[in-house]
Amino acid sequence: MNNKPNNYILDFTHVYCDEDMKNNSQFHWIDCSDIEGCDLYCSDEAAAEIQKRIMPYGTKGIHFIDSGNFHYITKITTDQIKQPFSLVVFDHHTDMQQPLVNEMMSCGDWAGLVLDQNPNLKQLILIGPDATDISQIDAIRKDRLLTFSAEELKNGTAQRKSTDILSGVPFYISIDKDVLSTRFTETNWNQGNMTLDMLEHLLGIILSRETICGIDICGEFRGIERYLYMALCGKVVYFVRLYLFHHLQDTHRVAEVGIVEVEIRMPLQVGDTLTVVHRRAAYGAVYVITFLQQELGKERAVLPGNAGD
Repeated sequence: MNNKPNNYILDFTHVYCDEDMKNNSQFHWIDCSDIEGCDLYCSDEAAAEIQKRIMPYGTKGIHFIDSGNFHYITKITTDQIKQPFSLVVFDHHTDMQQPLVNEMMSCGDWAGLVLDQNPNLKQLILIGPDATDISQIDAIRKDRLLTFSAEELKNGTAQRKSTDILSGVPFYISIDKDVLSTRFTETNWNQGNMTLDMLEHLLGIILSRETICGIDICGEFRGIERYLYMALCGKVVYFVRLYLFHHLQDTHRVAEVGIVEVEIRMPLQVGDTLTVVHRRAAYGAVYVITFLQQELGKERAVLPGNAGD
C-alpha cells in the first residue's frame, strides 16, 4: 500500500465531469459508475467492489466521494485504518438512523455502524445535526460519541464540551456539504444553517491541534434545480472554502470571481502540502480540483507509515 497521500475522486454519477480532470496527474480518478446497488443503499457486493478500488490508495489525502447518497464510503474507508483513531463528521444529519433495510448499509445509518462496530474507533465527533435528531440516536456505543448540535454551535455552549474531545490518536475528517446553509452551497438533501466562516473556524481548530490521517468531502449535486438556482442568483455560489492548515496564522486565501484557492497543510507525509484550486463556472456545478504538491518544513511530527497499514 502506498504510504504517500493519495488524493482521489470517486465518480459514481459523473457530477465531476463538467471539466476535464481525468488527465490531471495530481489526483486519481476512480470510475465507480458501473457499480450497481450502491446509490443510497449499498449491497455487500457493491461495498466489496468499492473497497477493492480504493484500497490501493490508503486513507491519506483528500477524497471527493460524490453526493451525500454515498456518504457511507467513509465507513468503507475508515475500516482500513488499523490503529486507534477518531472520526470527525460534519453533517446536517446524524447518519445514525435505524436501517430500513436490514443487513444493508446506507447513507442514513453508516455512522452508527462505525460507532458500534469499528474496534479501532476511539471517538466519533458529530458536528452539525439538530438537537432533536441527536436525541433520537439509538446506538450501543454512545460512550464513544461526542455531539455538537446546530443549536449548541449557534448559542456558544458547544465550547464547554470541547474539553471532552480525546486527543492522542490521528483524526479522520468527513464533511457533508449539507451541513452548510443554502446561502453557500446546494445539495440534494435538506440542509443546515452553518456558515462557511463557522466551518472554517471549526476545521482550523481541529487541524491546528490534531494529526490528520485523511479527509473526505461529499454533497455534490447536479440537478436542474441547482442550475436554475445559479442562473437566478446571477452569481457564483462557492463550493466550500476549506482553509485547512496547521496553524491559523498560516492561512493563505485567494478569492476571485469564480475561483477559490485554498492552501491545505495536512500532516499526512513529511514534505507534502496539498493546495486545492477549486473553480466553478457562473452557471453550473463545475468542479475542477487540482492538487499541487509543494515542499513543507517539518513543522510537526507525522504518522509513521500509513494509517491503513
